[in-house]
Amino acid sequence: MLGDPDQLDALAARLRTKAGEVRSLAEDHVRAGELAHWVSDSADVYRSRLVDDRMKAHAAADELDTAAALVNDQADAVRERLAAIAAAAAAAADAAKDAAGYVVDKAGDLAEGARDIASEVGSGIADGVSDGLDFIFDGSGSDTPSHTD
Repeated sequence: MLGDPDQLDALAARLRTKAGEVRSLAEDHVRAGELAHWVSDSADVYRSRLVDDRMKAHAAADELDTAAALVNDQADAVRERLAAIAAAAAAAADAAKDAAGYVVDKAGDLAEGARDIASEVGSGIADGVSDGLDFIFDGSGSDTPSHTD
């Protein structure tokens, strides 16, 4: 399955929230280090490390934001694909409905033609029987071959 676009959007929102939390934690960590009244070469290295860590944390948060944007793009692509599938299904249903109507119309035409042929055949048989009965009872048709045993 392509995925549920609403769930993908929710995932992207969670990724953005986590990115904000990572940035916030990095800033809190740097502030805590700045509040320390520690003076020494080690303190300077520590504070420098905090700044580097903050930059790395912000880079990681940027990656989370990038991932969130990609997930949103996927959600949009899924929505487009689902819309295309729905449109194709509707077109197929319409085509099937049209084809069924055509078949029904042609079947009706065939049935009407069959009724016409049956009527003509029936009329021809009735006329033939009527002529035959006329011949038998009226004696007309002297040029008809006689049956001999």
